[in-house]
Order: sequence, then C-alpha cells, then structure tokens
Amino acid sequence: MTLRSISTVLALIIGVTVTPGCGPKKVEPEVTVDESTITDPLFFAKRGVTKLQAATPDYQSAYTDFERATTLDPNNAKIQYNAGWTAERLGNKSNAEKHYRAALAAKADYTSALVNLATILGADKRYDEAITLYKTYLEAKPDDLEIKNSLAETYNRAGRFDDAIAEAQLVLQKNPEDVSAYRNLSRAYFDKGELAMSQLCAEKAKTLNESDPGIYNNIGVTYLQQGNLPAAIDAFKTAIRLDADNVEANLNLGYVALNSGDYVQAKTCFSAVTTSNPENVDALLGLAVALRGTKELEESNKVYERIMALDPTNDLVYFNAATLHEKYTKDYKAALKMLEQYKTVNEGKIGPNHEVFARMERVKQSQIEEDKRLAEIAAKEKAAADRKKAQMAQLEELKKRVAGFNQKLTAASCPAVAEMGMLEDFKMVVEQAETVITSEEYSMAGDMITFIDSMEPTLAELIPMCGDAGGAPAPAPAPETPPAPAPAPQ
Repeated sequence: MTLRSISTVLALIIGVTVTPGCGPKKVEPEVTVDESTITDPLFFAKRGVTKLQAATPDYQSAYTDFERATTLDPNNAKIQYNAGWTAERLGNKSNAEKHYRAALAAKADYTSALVNLATILGADKRYDEAITLYKTYLEAKPDDLEIKNSLAETYNRAGRFDDAIAEAQLVLQKNPEDVSAYRNLSRAYFDKGELAMSQLCAEKAKTLNESDPGIYNNIGVTYLQQGNLPAAIDAFKTAIRLDADNVEANLNLGYVALNSGDYVQAKTCFSAVTTSNPENVDALLGLAVALRGTKELEESNKVYERIMALDPTNDLVYFNAATLHEKYTKDYKAALKMLEQYKTVNEGKIGPNHEVFARMERVKQSQIEEDKRLAEIAAKEKAAADRKKAQMAQLEELKKRVAGFNQKLTAASCPAVAEMGMLEDFKMVVEQAETVITSEEYSMAGDMITFIDSMEPTLAELIPMCGDAGGAPAPAPAPETPPAPAPAPQ
C-alpha cells in the first residue's frame, strides 16, 4: 500500500465546492481581511487546498494554513490528515507523524492516516509501533484485507517472515485471488531463502495481474538470486515500464547496472527514485556512484554532501566520498577531511584499529605517490622544453652554416669541378638542409650541421680548381698611389 495521492488529499477536504457562474459580475474593490480574527478552520483549510492545486504547489504556505486550521479545530480528522500529508512533502516526518496520530485519534478507522503513519514508522525502522497500529485496527475490523496485506508487508520489512507468511495466508483464505497476498508471500519466501516457493508465488500473482510492477520486481530479485542475470534485468525493466517510479525495481536495476559498469542506466534508475523519494539514502548512494562513473564528479560530491546531512552516521557515505576525492578528483585534502569528519561524528565509538585510520594512511600515501608522479611529469616537461630550446638554437645555427656552405658552393661552381660530378652531391646537401629549416625539424638540425661540417672541407679543396673562372670574379687590385711631387723651387 502506498501513500495517498494529492487528488485523494484534495478530495478529503470538507466543504470545498464550486458553484456555476451566473454571468459577468461588477468588480468590487479588494477588501483586506484581518486573519487573526478568523475563527473558521475551513477558511484556512480551503485556502491550503487552493495552494496545493496551483501549477507549482506551495507546500510550505499550504502547510501553514492547514496547521492554523488544526489549531482552530484539532478534532477534524480530515484537516489533520491534510496537514500530515503536506508535512511529508516538505520532508518533515516529525510533524507528519504528529498530524496523522491526531487524525487517528479523531477517527480510529481512518485508513489513509493509518497507512501513512505506519509507513513513516517503518521508514524509521520502528516496525513494532507500525505493527501495533495495524493489529489494533484489525481487532475492530478483521476483514479489512487491504490493511492485513499492509501488516504482512510490515512483517516482511521487520524480518518476521513467518508472521508475514501467516498473515498473507489468512488473506488468501478470504480471497484466494488476492494479488498483494501472493506478492507478500513471494517476498517472504525469498527472504527466507526458499527461492522455488518465492518464484511460484510470484508467477501465481502474475497470472492474476500481469500489470502489477511489484510482481515483476519480485520475479527479478528471485532470478537474480538464482544467477539468471538476463531474466532478472528483463523483469526489472518490465516493472519499470509498468511503473516508471517503482522504487524497488529502479533500485534493483540500478545496482545491476552499477555492477556491470553501465553508469548511464544506473543514473537513470537512481534518479527516478530520488525524484519521488528525495530522502532515500540507498538511491542517493547509488546515484553518487553512478555520477562518479559518468565523470560528473562535482555533482557526485553534492549528492554525498546531501546524504551526510540526511544520515550523518552512515559509514558508506564518508568512505565513498573519500574515494571520490582520492581516486578521481585527486583532492587529497578533501578526502582526508571526509575521513576526519567521520571520526568526529563517531567520536568515542571507534577504536584505534578502525578501518578509518587505515584509509587515512592510504590517502596520505596516495598523495605522496601523486606528488612524485607530478614531479616526474614536470621534470620531463622541463627537459623537453630545454631540449627544444637547444634544438631551436641549432636550427638558427644551421641557417648560418647553410649560408656559408652556399658561398663556398658558388665559389666551386666551375666546369672543372662540374666534370668531376661532385656539384650535385653538394647541392643535395643544401636542399636537405633547407628542407629541415623550412619545415622547422628542430630535432634534425644538429645532425644536419654535423653533415655539413663533414662535407665542407672537401668543398673547400675544390675551390682553387676554379681559379679566376670559378665562382665570383676576383676583386680588381687597388691602384698604386703616385709619389707626391717635389716642391717647386722658390
């Protein structure tokens, strides 16, 4: 059994009616009402409903109105119920519990308030209180099969599987085709490890109602336990197709997806749960891991922080958040901060050999190794930069060497040398060097300089063979300076 829908809530408000229009009315000036003088609880109750009916419901303001109405009429069960339902939407379970109890005090057979209150108690693992509520109600109405099924479900959650089976069998005695009873039997047998019986009950429930997502979820869990992963996945997907917000099926398929590395599918499943159940810690933990897998590290960290606010004593959230920073963001200070926070929260509860201390040492060692790795990378990058700088200098030197080699080649370019067939070899050297310069092949500059240096002496020996005919013409000799004339006689 699930929480009542908002349409049910609105329907429960008494006295809310709409009258047909009677044509245009004259516009009246707005009248300011002093609400402190209003003593009619229905004024606030109706206004609360209006706020819930808005395109974007204002839960906080609606709750304020409902709470004011309950103050004026604390024995109005329906208004108390609406106040509790709205408090739940705000995440205030304490106020929700208070209002549901008040609704039951005013109307003992108010099943909507009963189920919602029992659900809150079960979420806090206060199963005995929830069971007592159901049993007290059933003493007066033993034939209410819906509540008997809710009791069986609560027995299951409390780990009292034999009691759950017995209660479900009582339901089947009254109605042999009760789908919820078979679903509860399937779950109880599964938790007891009796997989064949669990499968049998689930299949029976499916034949009675093929559109029940809870049945397919139970079948999927049983297949999973039996090692039939494809069949389990298919069953979970069927459950979700029938009810996209089914909590159990989304959680189960999400965990399967995480184990197989399908982080996108896992993110989809866990997001579906957290949208309708923002405080579901199991779904939030799964979502954080899925976001880590899709490399949305900042979003993953935000989810971990949200979990810490909801469940500050949860070991997994601190350790998983520390792993996020240690292995993925490489923020070792943040990782240590998470573990230190865990120590603070559990001060006096953990001994010196607790796992948290070993994890802290591992984070410190990881930081040392990362610092060493980064230092090696920096050293390599510096060496590469220095090497490139030296090669660039060699490239500039190569340009000078090529210019000098070209001058000598010009000087040795004459028929006598050409007949020896050596000019082409020297020209090829120049072409290769110019290609290195044009393409800026820094790494080859040094080798090219060495090659030119090895060829230059041979080229220099050929220049004299060209004499005046080779290379550039020799410069003309400077004219001799004539002797100064003798001074004329006086």
